Amino acid sequence: MKTIFIAVDFSTHSKSIIKYGMALAQAMKARIVLFHVFQTAVTILEANALLNAKELKLTAENALKKEADDLLSTDNQVIETIAVEGVTDEMILLYANKYPNCFIICGMKLEGRLSRSFFGTTVTLLARTSNLPIIIVPEEYEFKNISKIALASEFDIDTETQTLEGLKLIGEAFNSKVLIVRVMETALSVIEEINYRSERLTLYLKDFKPEFFFPKSNHITLVLKEFIEEKRVNLLVLIPHHHNLWERIFIKSETKDMIFNADIPLLILPEIKAQP
Repeated sequence: MKTIFIAVDFSTHSKSIIKYGMALAQAMKARIVLFHVFQTAVTILEANALLNAKELKLTAENALKKEADDLLSTDNQVIETIAVEGVTDEMILLYANKYPNCFIICGMKLEGRLSRSFFGTTVTLLARTSNLPIIIVPEEYEFKNISKIALASEFDIDTETQTLEGLKLIGEAFNSKVLIVRVMETALSVIEEINYRSERLTLYLKDFKPEFFFPKSNHITLVLKEFIEEKRVNLLVLIPHHHNLWERIFIKSETKDMIFNADIPLLILPEIKAQP
């Protein structure tokens, strides 16, 4: 059974994330898990008191159950709730990996630079380290039928096609059209892409009758945003590659840039490399 694992922080944005996750779960016939991570030693200045872990856990669990009760569908769908103490990204991955065929759902808050920076750190850490698919939902986004999925292809020769299994599961649930776009710097790169990579993608995604697009530009993020608007894409799929330490520190990440600028949900797929 598939699982939609929704990371909840009880912000005003949380409700739209939960609704998005529930829509996915209903279409994919998946279980729902509402998950919250709390930290201890939270001081309430007004009461001059210190909440302990037990009190925080109970408060979080009650809040999660209220969210579940408020959003339960008419078909009596069961929603599991979990509240744990710890580091947010570490706990999300630890618990999400306990469920088969799991998709992690989380949100990107844009309410000022500070909150954007804090939650962005968690989201980009997940995008870098997760072995599970992650869907990042922009703030205030209202669920729309996922009729068009765009794959921003950076498919290397040694990238296994099984990397795209999460895309296939969502595409099958919504009968989606798949558009594959790779931003190129030269025409020679387009020829290489068609000869060596496109055939594999066509075979693996044949049920979706994929279309290929090769815009030429040095500004990947800008081109992708324009492509999304022009084609009315509902979900953008990215595959962040595992860069070495030098690249992580000194080279700008296109994946991180898209996370902070996307107007539609992003599906981040962990790359599966072919065995030597």
